[in-house]
Amino acid sequence: MIPPGLHLLVFGTDADRTGVFLRLGQSDVHAARWSADTELLLPIYEPEAGQLATQTRGLEHDAGLAPYPLGTWDDWRGLAGEIDEKVLARAGLR
Repeated sequence: MIPPGLHLLVFGTDADRTGVFLRLGQSDVHAARWSADTELLLPIYEPEAGQLATQTRGLEHDAGLAPYPLGTWDDWRGLAGEIDEKVLARAGLR
């Protein structure tokens, strides 16, 4: 699991990367699937999203995930603490 708060999710290829800000609360699960055709993260809808959330909260996917770098969390929280919804909207990210 990752800590609650604002996160920058970066995905794509070496040649073309995209990033999105994601604000997660305690125990929130955001489900998406990588599309090799479009090279984008696509949303996953119910009922599959609910099933994935239940499995994630039960730690069923942990073996296939990299650990969250908690050593950098304090630095990121200090930076991200200055970014609120108003700042994201002004930057065209909301």
